[in-house]
Amino acid sequence: MRCLTTITYGRPTWVFSYSDKEMREALYSGWSRWDLVWERLQENANRAVSNGRRLSPSFRFAAARALAAIAFSSGDPRIATSVANVAFAARLFGASLVADRMYASARSLWARAPEALDDMKILPRARSSVFHMRMEIRHRDAYRSNATVRLGRFIAETGDCLDCLSAGSSAPHRLFSRWRGEKPPLFDDTRKILGACLLVASLDE
Repeated sequence: MRCLTTITYGRPTWVFSYSDKEMREALYSGWSRWDLVWERLQENANRAVSNGRRLSPSFRFAAARALAAIAFSSGDPRIATSVANVAFAARLFGASLVADRMYASARSLWARAPEALDDMKILPRARSSVFHMRMEIRHRDAYRSNATVRLGRFIAETGDCLDCLSAGSSAPHRLFSRWRGEKPPLFDDTRKILGACLLVASLDE
């Protein structure tokens, strides 16, 4: 099987290769390859922004937005994140009118983000023993309820950040700087939702 790449004007983001263990695990867990490619594009772009770069993250943000538009369903909160990050890039280059219009679109799309909690798929976390797996299964409803409340807080915080970024103000909550510590180790919908929340770009971190 060939290795495919997406052009990101820098180091390629690998879509699939036999040596890509993370991609194999993501596909085995039910993600599409585009789910992980989107995440990697946003991670790389945000990291470049943190390092003071402008051009390369802008291309990556644009690539992630194009990918989201064709690969994700209309209510996916990652689409709102993608639009917001292109708005962020536009503002970096002084295109204020474009940025304002796109931030307004991102905020409108983000209003639907809580809907993603209704049907999210959560993979079992307990791997250490049969006992822990049984306990998780027994209390599955409670676990789902707790996860929903927690993710709902992230969604609300990101909404606040989008409001402030749209107005040209600083984000009131840390975003990308929290991603490394919050990113779930498993490939399920909680990771997609957290990615949508914490991969929104901002300068004040």
